[in-house]
Amino acid sequence: MLVARGFILQRELRDFAGAQAALQQAQDLLTGQKNRETLLVYGDAVHLLGTVAFQQKKYPEALEHYQTAHRLRLNSRDEMRLAESLSGLGSACTFLDDPRAEKYMLESIQMRRELGDFVRAARSMTNLTLLYHQQGRIAAALDLQLEALNIQKRIGNPTDIAASLNNIGVCFFELDKIQNATEYYQQAIQVLRENELTPREDFQANLLEAQTALNKN
Repeated sequence: MLVARGFILQRELRDFAGAQAALQQAQDLLTGQKNRETLLVYGDAVHLLGTVAFQQKKYPEALEHYQTAHRLRLNSRDEMRLAESLSGLGSACTFLDDPRAEKYMLESIQMRRELGDFVRAARSMTNLTLLYHQQGRIAAALDLQLEALNIQKRIGNPTDIAASLNNIGVCFFELDKIQNATEYYQQAIQVLRENELTPREDFQANLLEAQTALNKN
């Protein structure tokens, strides 16, 4: 596992070129190896490189790393990590206009539900909502955000609850249901204030836009 330690060290130093070299060594050593620990270590390493590439907006490279990580994790049979890989694949495909994006995201959401990982399931729903917005499927985005809101209320994090309420408001606004949008924007801001949190500027801007639209009608 010396190569794994080398990868981790380079990663922690944020020397991603060094991490890439260590990872290549790992992949060379991986040939013919099937033990679960090895698969998990290198699956995590490749997934991290995909995340770095994604953050740098190198989406084709991110997709390639996520695909490799997914193959490694399939062999390890770790469902939590598999769900993470599917989410990464869905996000990369979204930015590449790859039609597989929705399939990957739905699989990730379903797997996380079954695992009881509702925090990440809700996050995956929000990512899928962005895809539906891009495709003009606002009603589908709204249904998904309403489901995400129910999850967030069970979890109880006011910041995430407010974000879901705001996202629902955005959907209603795009559906030209301005009154509904206004009510959800107000709820988002109220949740934050009740918990002594400062409302985000975009939340307040959304509310102002909706109120202005209402006054014109």
